[in-house]
Amino acid sequence: MLPAHLAPDCQVTLAEALESHRRTVPGLFDDAGDPALAALFAGHDACHVVFGCSTALRDEARVDSWTVLGSTMTARRYLAYLTHPDVVALLKSFPVGAQVRTLLVFFVDLPVVAWRCLRMRRRWDFDGWEAFLDRPLHEVRAEHGIRPLAATPP
Repeated sequence: MLPAHLAPDCQVTLAEALESHRRTVPGLFDDAGDPALAALFAGHDACHVVFGCSTALRDEARVDSWTVLGSTMTARRYLAYLTHPDVVALLKSFPVGAQVRTLLVFFVDLPVVAWRCLRMRRRWDFDGWEAFLDRPLHEVRAEHGIRPLAATPP
């Protein structure tokens, strides 16, 4: 069963949804020594929640697409995040076969995510997510015109 925050019409607040999401990846970079990396992970977690992506590899690829195409995050800044040594080490921890399958599926999902991003009313503020913590997730999505894809079970 998928966590409630992955439902498109989720009634919980962004804060509650983030708490639920973080329970699926306990301790991941909680004590990152790099404050810039910690801020990027916090924004990344908010993207997971607002765009309705689980922590399954397929949804990790989707959240990357949503982040670059549907948020204020620039491709250059996101590439710096993805090439950070801690993130590279995490990515390398997955079997090569799973990485290849995820990359192939990424290209299948990319056109759908791109189309939905083009139809958004406004881009998600990657660094301003905290302003929405007390808002129900379905309202945040409606305000931005976000229509999540069906999440992949973690």
